[in-house]
Amino acid sequence: MIQAAIRPSPLDDDAREGIRVMRHPIERPDGSALDLRAYLPACWGTARPALCRLAAGGAADDRLARRLAALLGCVVVSVDYARGPDGPLPQALDDCYAGLAWLHSQTALLKVDPHRVAVAAPAREGGLALALLRLARRRRVFPIVCALRIETLDDLQSL
Repeated sequence: MIQAAIRPSPLDDDAREGIRVMRHPIERPDGSALDLRAYLPACWGTARPALCRLAAGGAADDRLARRLAALLGCVVVSVDYARGPDGPLPQALDDCYAGLAWLHSQTALLKVDPHRVAVAAPAREGGLALALLRLARRRRVFPIVCALRIETLDDLQSL
């Protein structure tokens, strides 16, 4: 299963050609950088939906984000939040919220409809995604349409 996720498929090559990637670091209060990547489909000239992804990191994550942007025709913003002992839960939640806030602050630049933004996370990050949605709802700064759970890269290849 891991080899299948790493091995590029013809769809990966097709998706790469039509996707523009923007990198945007955000400075955390401690001075370290939070890495955000926005994946823009070739047809991003109108107000598109957007997907704020809680990213797993690495090459497989990049391929999945490109594939989602190409197949769904939406802007995908990946938030590479703090994990493990270097990033306790409050830091991870703060990172995810900062990424979501950045997406909403850049809707004009990214040509995103602010009323069509969803949050997506792998199954293992479901609790973090729900905490992010609750925080966004409690703060009432911007709307969130829904939360999605994305299982694996293998599942997406059947689309």
